Amino acid sequence: MHILRLSHSGDTFPGVPEEARSASITARAIQAATGQPVETTSRHLWPAQELPDLIESWIARYQPDVVIFWVNCYWFTYLNLPEARSSGRPIVKAAGRLAARARLKKAVVYSAGKLRRQVLVWRGAGREFFEPEDIIALSGDVIRRILQHEQVSLIVRLDGPTPTILNRSMIARAEARRLVMHRALDTLCEQLHVPYIGLEDGIDYIRQGYLYKDGLHSSEKDHVRMAAEETAAILKVWRGSGSGAGAGGQR
Repeated sequence: MHILRLSHSGDTFPGVPEEARSASITARAIQAATGQPVETTSRHLWPAQELPDLIESWIARYQPDVVIFWVNCYWFTYLNLPEARSSGRPIVKAAGRLAARARLKKAVVYSAGKLRRQVLVWRGAGREFFEPEDIIALSGDVIRRILQHEQVSLIVRLDGPTPTILNRSMIARAEARRLVMHRALDTLCEQLHVPYIGLEDGIDYIRQGYLYKDGLHSSEKDHVRMAAEETAAILKVWRGSGSGAGAGGQR
């Protein structure tokens, strides 16, 4: 079985060991359940207009049995803030050298970056990369394009929000936007008879500690959760097809 994961940096994020990522866990579970070797290919997505054509080329190249199309909440829930400008002031350089000597540079830089994001958010700077409505339209195009390949089983997923900073207002803002996407995807996938994996409560997702400490990627705990969902969805379409290919109409 060949699984094509149309995903994001979570599939290769070094903060989680490869063997503990959902792609690896899912592959092992599917192989154990079916007795078939499992090959997984991951490709990161960015919501450009040419995305359906790009995915078309990947399907032709990799000939997958299963495609997992992952709509990334980062696209429309994370604020794109102005980039920091480097400073040549001696006091800043001296502070950096002292931090490095104390082996605290990484922590200092992380804390400074976090504080900077908070200040920018308080000042009303930045905006999300895309609006949910734009991603809904593009996702519909992608889903319909994949469904043209009758030999491919498609699974669509959407997970928790990625607020810029983890305070109440930013979490609420990100979750409100995510829910627009979640409800639209749920409706679309039901109409097209496509399996959909989604979260009803993104705020609880954050409370449960599913985000990595950077606030952007999934923790190991979340990879276990995601793998269980993906495994169940893949086995359902595989068993529904009778051979592991061509269950695109199953939900």
